[in-house]
Amino acid sequence: MRERLHNDKVMMSKLIPSYQPWCRRLTPGDAYLEALLADNAALIDDPITKITKMGVVTKSASEQQYIDVLVLATGFHNYRVPPWNMRGIDWILLSDLWVRNPDDYLSGYPQMPNYFLVGYGPNFIVANGPLLSVFGFMSEYVFKWALKMAGEDIKSVTVKSNVKEACNAYIQEP
Repeated sequence: MRERLHNDKVMMSKLIPSYQPWCRRLTPGDAYLEALLADNAALIDDPITKITKMGVVTKSASEQQYIDVLVLATGFHNYRVPPWNMRGIDWILLSDLWVRNPDDYLSGYPQMPNYFLVGYGPNFIVANGPLLSVFGFMSEYVFKWALKMAGEDIKSVTVKSNVKEACNAYIQEP
């Protein structure tokens, strides 16, 4: 990253994480860092207080900064409910479940049969590792379930509501 940022100390201090690799941040893709160094780009890491038709005003800058494109990288909530109404057992809405307890287990969610979360949802591991590997692991897991269901004439699978408690009790036993 230092090399790709041309040893720019200001950019390095803002972009190079202080924690170990693969911990909480995706690695930058090809040309990502170089694009931030381009003459027509700027990294604004000061909180934005106002977005206007022509640009932004930040907390420390009293005047508007003119921009053509605004790309927000504000972090994320990995429990975002899908934009459609997902209904499960007894017609319960996934959004109602996530309001009470945004949690899943191995890409599944209690009361949501045959629903596998790949690429989003509670505890989605993209916050903790490389994206392509995660999609590969998760897709393989879902594919194995699909093969098992087809081969054994299983109509539906769902996570048991008490699976987390059972796992925690097992882990804590000597």
